[in-house]
Amino acid sequence: MSAEKPASFGTNRLDPPVIGVASSSASVIFEWVALVPLTIYLAQAGLSHRLVGRTALAGRVVASLFPRLGVLDGIATLLRQGPDYLDRASSVSELHRTVWHVDFGSIFPCANGAASMILTKHAIRTAVKIPIRINLRELLPEYVIKDDMAAEDEASTFPRETTTNSNNNANSKGFSRPQTLYILDCTIDEIGKPDGTSKAGRLIQRHLQAATEAAVLLSLLGLCAPMILMGLYGTTMAFLISAAFRVLRLTIQVTRPDGYLQSNEPSQNRACMLAAVHENASTWYLYVGERGVVDWLLNKSLLGRVDASAPIAALLRALAALQLATMTYVAAQKGWDGVGLLVLVLAAWLLDAVAYSDDRLAKRWLRAEGVGIRAFACEFSGRVPMVGAVLALREGRVTSWMDGILAPATRRDLWLEKLMQSYASTPGSESSTASSSVGSSANRNVCPSVTQVTRQKLVWGPKDGKVAADADKEDRRWVERNFALVRAAVDDINKHIRPSDV
Repeated sequence: MSAEKPASFGTNRLDPPVIGVASSSASVIFEWVALVPLTIYLAQAGLSHRLVGRTALAGRVVASLFPRLGVLDGIATLLRQGPDYLDRASSVSELHRTVWHVDFGSIFPCANGAASMILTKHAIRTAVKIPIRINLRELLPEYVIKDDMAAEDEASTFPRETTTNSNNNANSKGFSRPQTLYILDCTIDEIGKPDGTSKAGRLIQRHLQAATEAAVLLSLLGLCAPMILMGLYGTTMAFLISAAFRVLRLTIQVTRPDGYLQSNEPSQNRACMLAAVHENASTWYLYVGERGVVDWLLNKSLLGRVDASAPIAALLRALAALQLATMTYVAAQKGWDGVGLLVLVLAAWLLDAVAYSDDRLAKRWLRAEGVGIRAFACEFSGRVPMVGAVLALREGRVTSWMDGILAPATRRDLWLEKLMQSYASTPGSESSTASSSVGSSANRNVCPSVTQVTRQKLVWGPKDGKVAADADKEDRRWVERNFALVRAAVDDINKHIRPSDV
């Protein structure tokens, strides 16, 4: 019993062949340390969508010092399945988002779930908060005319409410679920595009990248020798796997699609798309600005092709199996081998946090493509005024995109009509003509483009008698409340964003 090797030598109790290491009998510590790397990587498995998003932003396969479990197999699957893998990785994950095309009314899943979310999170960190007024007691008198009914028939159609009911209604917000809307204004700086970089600058950058890659590769291979001499065979294999992966990834070519970041609608330079995780979300993202940027972020894949020779995928799968075997071996071996692998995992995590963090990838992509994203944050009292604000701020006429968010109804049609009368374009324009027939079934999905904001208030007329009757008094109040909230929100937003930017 006395000849038994200490726990620090591992389960096989082999002496280090050359370099001696400290011995310890605290077996529980080494058993615990040996399980930590495997636990960390198993807890972060299934990163296919993040792999695609990070590759789309970097323009190459991002190499960690020691890839997480599932990454090697994911790259092999990407090389084998191609576009089908890109579609599934972008659409089936926790980063899946639905996009509502405000200009054309189409609804589709986001084509770059992870990539667009990385850029969005980077932008909203510095979002400018726009205070949105929601006090109905102040807004209703400002935006709704209740006493401008001089005609006798109008007075008989709209009976005056009691003071108590009016005050109670004005004090009520009418909503119990606040909504957050982030407005992201996307622009392109032609000077900042890669074409504006000198050939000498690009050549120096490529040489620096090659030198860095060579230094990392030589360091990994150089550390294998002392690891073997100390008997850390599992850690040595992990270093070799990392080195082999870095060599293999150099053979993988990532190309951009044709027309990358260019608009396919020459007549339309601006775009407006609303995104959220689903129709019942509480956080929304409105992407406006350059059509080429907005369309490619949400509607078209940023990745064209990811190609490599046929044996590369097989080698990556072999490395994935070897990586799993290595980590389970270290977990069983314990001892200093577990400590060595833990150090490698922590070093890889630190390198990812410094060199390959989402924030750094976003900054690099924005700088390389000459893209700028300004973010604004708005808090709405409910979903209806938020949807109405998007409608009033955008350029376009189709409103069918909001049907899944706000179900069509008579009061919604009247509300849209009143909004269009208030935010109509100059008299005699096509949008002014269209705004007079929103309530009809043939024109329910038509509304004017917002080109000139007027200061009109909501005014009830004889043709609105149906909703103003006693039986529909709640509908009239609903229209008034949401009209005032939308008008106030648009006025508040326009103080920070020019209407032409939307």
